[in-house]
Amino acid sequence: MPRPSQPSTMVVLALLALATGALAKDDSEFAAELVPAVVGVAGYDDYPYITYDAETGNATGFLAPLLEQLCTNARLECEIAPVPALKDMIPWVQNGTVDFIIHTLSLTEERAKLVDFVHPAFYSAGVALYTTPTQGGLLAAAGGWEGVSGEPICFVAGYYATGALVEQYGVVPVEMESVPAAVQGVSDGKCVAAAYDTGQPALGLPEAAGVTPAMNAPYAIPVAKGNDGLRRRLSAATVELMMDGNNSPLLEWEQEYLTDKGVLSNANLASVVQAVSYFE
Repeated sequence: MPRPSQPSTMVVLALLALATGALAKDDSEFAAELVPAVVGVAGYDDYPYITYDAETGNATGFLAPLLEQLCTNARLECEIAPVPALKDMIPWVQNGTVDFIIHTLSLTEERAKLVDFVHPAFYSAGVALYTTPTQGGLLAAAGGWEGVSGEPICFVAGYYATGALVEQYGVVPVEMESVPAAVQGVSDGKCVAAAYDTGQPALGLPEAAGVTPAMNAPYAIPVAKGNDGLRRRLSAATVELMMDGNNSPLLEWEQEYLTDKGVLSNANLASVVQAVSYFE
Protein backbone atom coordinates (compact mmCIF):
# COMPACT_ATOMS: atom_id res chain seq x y z
CA MET A 1 0.00 0.00 0.00
CA PRO A 2 1.61 3.31 -1.00
CA ARG A 3 2.19 5.83 1.71
CA PRO A 4 0.69 9.30 1.31
CA SER A 5 3.05 12.05 0.18
CA GLN A 6 1.87 14.21 3.10
CA PRO A 7 1.40 11.97 6.16
CA SER A 8 -1.59 12.59 8.38
CA THR A 9 -1.20 13.76 11.97
CA MET A 10 -1.97 10.20 13.09
CA VAL A 11 0.92 8.82 11.03
CA VAL A 12 3.38 11.45 12.24
CA LEU A 13 2.48 10.83 15.90
CA ALA A 14 2.75 7.08 15.45
CA LEU A 15 6.23 7.29 13.95
CA LEU A 16 7.27 9.78 16.63
CA ALA A 17 6.15 7.38 19.35
CA LEU A 18 8.25 4.62 17.82
CA ALA A 19 11.28 6.75 17.10
CA THR A 20 11.55 8.28 20.58
CA GLY A 21 12.00 4.91 22.22
CA ALA A 22 9.13 5.64 24.61
CA LEU A 23 7.75 2.17 23.99
CA ALA A 24 10.58 0.09 25.39
CA LYS A 25 9.16 -3.23 26.58
CA ASP A 26 11.85 -3.68 29.23
CA ASP A 27 10.84 -0.49 31.08
CA SER A 28 10.82 -1.20 34.81
CA GLU A 29 7.22 -0.02 34.97
CA PHE A 30 6.14 -2.91 32.76
CA ALA A 31 6.15 -5.33 35.67
CA ALA A 32 4.59 -8.76 35.53
CA GLU A 33 1.83 -7.96 38.00
CA LEU A 34 -1.31 -6.14 36.87
CA VAL A 35 -1.66 -2.46 37.73
CA PRO A 36 -5.17 -1.25 38.62
CA ALA A 37 -6.65 1.52 36.44
CA VAL A 38 -10.03 3.27 36.42
CA VAL A 39 -11.26 3.93 32.88
CA GLY A 40 -13.84 6.57 32.07
CA VAL A 41 -16.39 5.39 29.51
CA ALA A 42 -19.41 7.16 28.04
CA GLY A 43 -21.68 5.80 25.35
CA TYR A 44 -25.04 6.52 23.79
CA ASP A 45 -27.73 4.11 22.64
CA ASP A 46 -26.86 2.60 19.26
CA TYR A 47 -23.61 4.60 19.14
CA PRO A 48 -21.32 2.53 16.86
CA TYR A 49 -18.14 3.59 18.65
CA ILE A 50 -19.24 2.52 22.13
CA THR A 51 -22.47 1.80 23.99
CA TYR A 52 -22.18 1.18 27.71
CA ASP A 53 -24.88 -0.38 29.92
CA ALA A 54 -24.21 0.77 33.48
CA GLU A 55 -26.60 -1.82 34.94
CA THR A 56 -24.88 -4.82 33.40
CA GLY A 57 -21.41 -3.30 33.00
CA ASN A 58 -21.35 -4.42 29.36
CA ALA A 59 -19.79 -2.29 26.63
CA THR A 60 -20.25 -2.85 22.90
CA GLY A 61 -19.01 -1.09 19.78
CA PHE A 62 -15.65 -0.31 18.17
CA LEU A 63 -14.02 0.90 21.39
CA ALA A 64 -15.10 -2.06 23.54
CA PRO A 65 -12.63 -4.65 22.14
CA LEU A 66 -10.05 -1.87 21.81
CA LEU A 67 -10.29 -1.12 25.52
CA GLU A 68 -10.17 -4.80 26.48
CA GLN A 69 -7.06 -5.45 24.38
CA LEU A 70 -5.34 -2.26 25.52
CA CYS A 71 -5.79 -3.27 29.14
CA THR A 72 -4.42 -6.74 28.39
CA ASN A 73 -1.42 -5.47 26.41
CA ALA A 74 -0.61 -2.77 28.97
CA ARG A 75 -0.92 -5.17 31.95
CA LEU A 76 -3.71 -3.11 33.47
CA GLU A 77 -6.54 -4.34 35.66
CA CYS A 78 -9.20 -2.01 34.30
CA GLU A 79 -12.34 -0.93 36.11
CA ILE A 80 -14.95 1.02 34.14
CA ALA A 81 -16.40 4.23 35.55
CA PRO A 82 -19.34 5.72 33.58
CA VAL A 83 -18.75 9.38 32.70
CA PRO A 84 -21.98 11.42 32.67
CA ALA A 85 -21.18 13.75 29.79
CA LEU A 86 -18.49 14.90 27.36
CA LYS A 87 -17.83 18.05 29.40
CA ASP A 88 -16.82 15.89 32.41
CA MET A 89 -14.12 13.86 30.66
CA ILE A 90 -11.08 16.13 30.86
CA PRO A 91 -11.88 17.33 34.44
CA TRP A 92 -12.25 13.71 35.60
CA VAL A 93 -8.79 12.88 34.24
CA GLN A 94 -7.33 16.01 35.81
CA ASN A 95 -8.78 15.42 39.29
CA GLY A 96 -7.98 11.69 39.38
CA THR A 97 -11.57 10.41 39.26
CA VAL A 98 -10.39 8.23 36.35
CA ASP A 99 -6.92 7.28 35.15
CA PHE A 100 -7.76 7.58 31.46
CA ILE A 101 -10.70 7.93 29.08
CA ILE A 102 -11.68 5.70 26.17
CA HIS A 103 -14.00 7.65 23.90
CA THR A 104 -14.16 9.51 20.60
CA LEU A 105 -12.24 12.38 22.20
CA SER A 106 -10.36 14.61 19.77
CA LEU A 107 -6.78 15.64 20.48
CA THR A 108 -6.63 19.43 20.35
CA GLU A 109 -4.07 22.03 21.40
CA GLU A 110 -6.42 23.32 24.09
CA ARG A 111 -6.96 19.87 25.62
CA ALA A 112 -3.24 19.06 25.39
CA LYS A 113 -2.60 21.98 27.75
CA LEU A 114 -4.78 20.27 30.37
CA VAL A 115 -3.88 16.58 30.00
CA ASP A 116 -1.29 14.39 28.29
CA PHE A 117 -2.38 12.32 25.31
CA VAL A 118 -1.28 8.82 24.35
CA HIS A 119 0.47 8.54 20.99
CA PRO A 120 -0.26 7.16 18.52
CA ALA A 121 -3.92 8.14 18.24
CA PHE A 122 -6.28 5.26 17.45
CA TYR A 123 -8.74 6.97 15.06
CA SER A 124 -9.73 10.38 13.67
CA ALA A 125 -12.71 12.39 12.47
CA GLY A 126 -13.78 15.80 11.24
CA VAL A 127 -16.88 17.82 12.13
CA ALA A 128 -19.97 17.25 9.99
CA LEU A 129 -23.38 18.92 9.89
CA TYR A 130 -26.28 16.55 10.56
CA THR A 131 -29.69 17.65 9.34
CA THR A 132 -32.64 16.66 7.15
CA PRO A 133 -31.89 15.92 3.49
CA THR A 134 -33.85 19.00 2.41
CA GLN A 135 -32.04 21.31 4.82
CA GLY A 136 -28.73 19.68 3.93
CA GLY A 137 -29.30 20.53 0.28
CA LEU A 138 -30.01 24.15 1.20
CA LEU A 139 -26.84 24.34 3.32
CA ALA A 140 -24.75 22.85 0.53
CA ALA A 141 -26.22 25.33 -1.96
CA ALA A 142 -25.46 28.19 0.44
CA GLY A 143 -21.78 27.22 0.58
CA GLY A 144 -21.62 24.59 3.33
CA TRP A 145 -19.92 25.81 6.48
CA GLU A 146 -19.42 29.21 4.85
CA GLY A 147 -23.18 29.47 4.45
CA VAL A 148 -24.22 28.84 8.06
CA SER A 149 -22.99 32.17 9.43
CA GLY A 150 -25.62 33.54 11.80
CA GLU A 151 -27.56 30.27 11.85
CA PRO A 152 -28.30 28.28 15.06
CA ILE A 153 -26.26 25.06 15.22
CA CYS A 154 -26.75 22.47 17.98
CA PHE A 155 -23.57 21.37 19.79
CA VAL A 156 -22.97 18.93 22.64
CA ALA A 157 -21.86 20.81 25.76
CA GLY A 158 -18.08 20.61 26.02
CA TYR A 159 -17.55 19.72 22.36
CA TYR A 160 -13.97 20.51 21.37
CA ALA A 161 -14.76 22.34 18.13
CA THR A 162 -17.55 24.68 19.24
CA GLY A 163 -15.43 27.75 19.91
CA ALA A 164 -13.34 27.39 16.78
CA LEU A 165 -16.38 26.89 14.56
CA VAL A 166 -18.14 29.89 16.10
CA GLU A 167 -15.06 32.02 15.49
CA GLN A 168 -14.35 30.75 12.00
CA TYR A 169 -17.87 30.51 10.56
CA GLY A 170 -19.96 32.77 12.79
CA VAL A 171 -22.52 30.12 13.72
CA VAL A 172 -24.82 30.66 16.69
CA PRO A 173 -24.16 27.81 19.14
CA VAL A 174 -27.06 26.09 20.91
CA GLU A 175 -25.58 23.81 23.59
CA MET A 176 -27.25 20.50 24.43
CA GLU A 177 -26.41 17.96 27.12
CA SER A 178 -25.95 14.98 24.80
CA VAL A 179 -25.72 13.92 21.17
CA PRO A 180 -29.35 12.66 21.10
CA ALA A 181 -30.46 16.03 22.53
CA ALA A 182 -28.52 17.88 19.82
CA VAL A 183 -30.18 15.79 17.12
CA GLN A 184 -33.58 16.34 18.72
CA GLY A 185 -32.89 20.07 18.66
CA VAL A 186 -32.81 19.91 14.87
CA SER A 187 -36.08 17.97 14.77
CA ASP A 188 -37.67 20.52 17.13
CA GLY A 189 -36.59 23.42 14.92
CA LYS A 190 -34.16 24.91 17.44
CA CYS A 191 -31.23 24.47 15.04
CA VAL A 192 -30.76 24.15 11.29
CA ALA A 193 -28.25 21.36 11.92
CA ALA A 194 -26.29 19.53 14.62
CA ALA A 195 -22.49 19.64 14.48
CA TYR A 196 -20.68 16.47 15.50
CA ASP A 197 -17.95 14.03 14.46
CA THR A 198 -18.14 12.54 11.00
CA GLY A 199 -19.29 8.98 10.45
CA GLN A 200 -22.26 8.69 12.81
CA PRO A 201 -24.97 6.77 10.90
CA ALA A 202 -27.00 5.95 14.02
CA LEU A 203 -27.69 9.55 15.05
CA GLY A 204 -31.03 9.60 13.27
CA LEU A 205 -30.07 12.34 10.82
CA PRO A 206 -27.75 12.07 7.81
CA GLU A 207 -24.63 14.12 7.24
CA ALA A 208 -25.44 17.09 5.03
CA ALA A 209 -24.60 15.95 1.52
CA GLY A 210 -22.17 18.21 -0.28
CA VAL A 211 -20.90 19.88 2.91
CA THR A 212 -17.20 19.11 3.43
CA PRO A 213 -16.41 18.26 7.08
CA ALA A 214 -14.35 20.79 9.02
CA MET A 215 -11.42 20.45 11.44
CA ASN A 216 -10.19 16.88 11.01
CA ALA A 217 -8.50 15.76 14.27
CA PRO A 218 -7.20 12.49 15.76
CA TYR A 219 -8.94 10.58 18.55
CA ALA A 220 -6.53 9.83 21.39
CA ILE A 221 -6.51 8.66 25.02
CA PRO A 222 -6.00 11.33 27.71
CA VAL A 223 -4.10 10.72 30.96
CA ALA A 224 -3.22 13.14 33.76
CA LYS A 225 -0.30 15.49 33.23
CA GLY A 226 2.93 13.83 34.35
CA ASN A 227 1.55 10.27 34.46
CA ASP A 228 4.31 9.08 32.13
CA GLY A 229 4.22 5.48 33.31
CA LEU A 230 0.58 4.99 32.29
CA ARG A 231 1.06 6.97 29.10
CA ARG A 232 3.98 4.74 28.04
CA ARG A 233 2.07 1.57 28.86
CA LEU A 234 -0.86 2.67 26.74
CA SER A 235 1.42 3.86 23.92
CA ALA A 236 3.10 0.47 23.75
CA ALA A 237 -0.25 -1.29 23.92
CA THR A 238 -1.65 0.84 21.08
CA VAL A 239 1.37 0.27 18.85
CA GLU A 240 1.09 -3.47 19.50
CA LEU A 241 -2.44 -3.36 18.04
CA MET A 242 -1.05 -1.79 14.86
CA MET A 243 1.86 -4.16 14.20
CA ASP A 244 0.17 -6.64 11.86
CA GLY A 245 -0.42 -4.47 8.79
CA ASN A 246 -3.68 -5.31 7.05
CA ASN A 247 -4.33 -7.99 9.69
CA SER A 248 -4.36 -5.44 12.50
CA PRO A 249 -7.29 -6.03 14.86
CA LEU A 250 -8.02 -2.29 14.67
CA LEU A 251 -8.89 -2.66 11.00
CA GLU A 252 -11.01 -5.74 11.77
CA TRP A 253 -12.93 -3.88 14.49
CA GLU A 254 -13.42 -0.89 12.20
CA GLN A 255 -14.96 -3.21 9.61
CA GLU A 256 -17.18 -5.03 12.11
CA TYR A 257 -18.43 -2.12 14.19
CA LEU A 258 -18.21 0.89 11.86
CA THR A 259 -18.03 0.32 8.13
CA ASP A 260 -20.50 -2.58 8.21
CA LYS A 261 -22.92 -0.15 9.88
CA GLY A 262 -22.51 2.58 7.31
CA VAL A 263 -19.47 4.54 8.52
CA LEU A 264 -16.97 5.27 5.75
CA SER A 265 -13.61 3.55 6.25
CA ASN A 266 -10.93 5.83 7.69
CA ALA A 267 -7.96 6.20 5.35
CA ASN A 268 -5.92 7.71 8.20
CA LEU A 269 -6.28 4.51 10.24
CA ALA A 270 -5.09 2.34 7.35
CA SER A 271 -2.13 4.68 6.80
CA VAL A 272 -1.04 4.74 10.43
CA VAL A 273 -1.28 0.94 10.72
CA GLN A 274 0.91 0.58 7.65
CA ALA A 275 3.36 3.17 8.98
CA VAL A 276 3.71 1.45 12.34
CA SER A 277 3.89 -2.07 10.89
CA TYR A 278 6.65 -1.29 8.42
CA PHE A 279 8.56 1.47 10.22
CA GLU A 280 12.34 0.94 10.09
